[in-house]
Amino acid sequence: MRYNWVAGGPQGPPPQPMEVATGASDEFEASSEDGRASDRLLHELLKKHERELALLNELTRVITSSLNVQDVCGAFVGKLRKVMKVDWAAIVVAENTELVFEALFAEGSSPWQKGDKIAIKGTGTELALKRRKAVYEADLACGCKFWTDETLLKNGIRSVVYAPLIAKEEPIGGFWIGSTEPES
Repeated sequence: MRYNWVAGGPQGPPPQPMEVATGASDEFEASSEDGRASDRLLHELLKKHERELALLNELTRVITSSLNVQDVCGAFVGKLRKVMKVDWAAIVVAENTELVFEALFAEGSSPWQKGDKIAIKGTGTELALKRRKAVYEADLACGCKFWTDETLLKNGIRSVVYAPLIAKEEPIGGFWIGSTEPES
């Protein structure tokens, strides 16, 4: 039975100590369950964040381990493949209005080869460099935003990330990562 307590005093008989204790216990038990669920979620998020930071540290070591861009590309892809499907990757460097392919990794054929030059205009790298953030295309079969997407799709790539390469605060090129699986 609930009692209505007002500023002038209680209306009705006062609650018995056992009723107060039982009500408080029920509320504590419910909040404890919520707390444990929140703790589990927080723990899972922290572990995920820890794994991501460990991968970033590994990738940073790979990038700084060699001056040979092709070696870096291969090692970088090797580390990425531990967490996602990578079938094609490229490192491109911006030179004026063009992108130059400096390194490639391909499970099958590649639409471009090392040394090839393409127009930067209308590519995912152009946007990534402007935003200074990676551009992700989840499924190229659902629509292509950039002319390079169409070329990649014709070669079996379904999802792609265009990540900017920035040196000393200046955008210098991009790292493309493609997968034959959508939403990879």
